[in-house]
Amino acid sequence: MSMLTLQNRWYNAFTGALGLNRGLAQLLQPAALLDGTDTQLWSLQDIVPPESLMRDGLTAASRFFAEYAAVIQQLEFPQSLFAQNIGAANYAAWSAYLQTLKPQPAAAQLPGIFRTWAMRHAPSVVSIGVADLTAMALYASAQSSLLPYEGSHPKPVDYSGTYAQLIATLDVSGSQSLSSEVSRVSADVNDTWTGGIDEAPFGLWLGNSASSTIARKFAASHVTVQASFDALLVWMSTPGAWYNSSALNAAYSSPATPPWPPDPDPTWEEMFGPGGALLYAEASLIVVSGISMLVTTDAPFTRSEQHAIAANANRGTWPFYLPSTSTVELSGRATAITTSVPKGTAVVLGQNVPGIGAYLGHGPSETHNVAAVSGR
Repeated sequence: MSMLTLQNRWYNAFTGALGLNRGLAQLLQPAALLDGTDTQLWSLQDIVPPESLMRDGLTAASRFFAEYAAVIQQLEFPQSLFAQNIGAANYAAWSAYLQTLKPQPAAAQLPGIFRTWAMRHAPSVVSIGVADLTAMALYASAQSSLLPYEGSHPKPVDYSGTYAQLIATLDVSGSQSLSSEVSRVSADVNDTWTGGIDEAPFGLWLGNSASSTIARKFAASHVTVQASFDALLVWMSTPGAWYNSSALNAAYSSPATPPWPPDPDPTWEEMFGPGGALLYAEASLIVVSGISMLVTTDAPFTRSEQHAIAANANRGTWPFYLPSTSTVELSGRATAITTSVPKGTAVVLGQNVPGIGAYLGHGPSETHNVAAVSGR
């Protein structure tokens, strides 16, 4: 048996025992011990998750903010198209009327002002004019919201909720436990959100190759896990003031010009097409407080292999790979690995990952239609 097979068995045991949604759940290896800062918490939320049931936390993930900004910064609705849609005479009359308004209205006010003006002077273009001006205002607002987070002294990319608020919520959250003969759990993960795609980057400890003799012996052995968590919390990842879901939804829903410019960089295909940079988003974190875990194996480790396991346990061991939390007890041919994280210490074990269409509120058929419109 390979480490990948063991990982899939663990995924099924873990999500089943904790009642997690297999259509969304992704486990993080190594798990992340929170350091008490908002910036670390927000950094864990600001990712584009890869398509895998396990995410390698040592490999830098694409940043959701960066991919989002790359789309939003280029959205546009040209003034010339607005003039074309309402007609040259109407555009001239509307422009003249605007010049009479003191002070000049903000972009967000223009759709309402145009509606009132057009109902009297150009009723046939009310709908198209309001729609065009609304799009202009939307893109301008979304782009303006990015400005404080860019430049030479940017604000940190923030999310709703602070570390202190997370801890306070954990303090009133219920405990969870699991007990599993992992090696007897089904390894079938074809019904998960990835359709079975998974990665197994590590072996028995952090830095131990998944293809090493020790890892292969461990994966093929009878593995049991008993674990308890003082609290379990699904913490929502809600982007801060920099994010505008309506603007991103407009970009996702149509690859046409507008909202995309005539020569976009990146293109709709590069962002949302097969293999695109923004196919998934993180909806929430799976967080626990306090861990007590016992992993046992009857793998036939040699004495030198047992010593290697004991010597490397402080690097962090399977399945959470948390540094300086594991100890090893050897008894004959049995190996017991204990992982302990004190109560009150928050640990991110994973995240819930919807596809970008679902994240933006599209159903499966709507997502399919978007791809069909773009010729895919």
